[in-house]
Amino acid sequence: MTVVVIGDNTGDDYSGIEDVFIQQDTPDTNRNGGNLRLKYHTGAFKVHSLLRISNAGLSNVPSSATINSASVSLFANGNGNGVPVTGTMRRALQSWVDAEATWNSWASGNNWTTAGGLSDGNDRSGTSSAVQTIDSDSTGYYTWSGAQLTADVQGIVDGTYANQGWHIQATAGGVAVADFESANIGTDGQRPYATLDYTAGAGGSFQPAWAVNSNQVIQ
Repeated sequence: MTVVVIGDNTGDDYSGIEDVFIQQDTPDTNRNGGNLRLKYHTGAFKVHSLLRISNAGLSNVPSSATINSASVSLFANGNGNGVPVTGTMRRALQSWVDAEATWNSWASGNNWTTAGGLSDGNDRSGTSSAVQTIDSDSTGYYTWSGAQLTADVQGIVDGTYANQGWHIQATAGGVAVADFESANIGTDGQRPYATLDYTAGAGGSFQPAWAVNSNQVIQ
């Protein structure tokens, strides 16, 4: 078995993870380059995040590999409002572009089926990939993992799924917000990262999802 950490949270390597948050009250504004954020609100102020392991990040994982386990870790920066936030990851189904995605569109000129990427079966899978509850005032890493997340990564690696990463939505008992550091920050040890445990198959090399699903545009 081989364990690889993608995203390099201890060095200035920004190529392994791509991410952006999308905000309901500024529906046409791209938020790439800032924090990641999850926010639940009873009004029109919700915030979701999008994250994927880039094709560059997966370049050393052979397409024939068996993924034994997979996890995604985000660093909470303590800028919450004190209310616990539950973040649910679902596999994204649109080829969102981190420098273009907004609440209304997954890329310039391409709208989500439902604003915020909320259409199950069109914008995202209806199946939860992983769930984590965050103490929004805390500082440190929170990790999403589980059998479905592992299956997602297996499908991305072997080309069953286009590499569109995950849509992360917040739920809570009341108004709640949690902030995380993004892949673009310059602070070592706080960037998002993915950990994959895999067993190499017989031959083969990583074949990015766009090579298998030629109708998809992957950035």
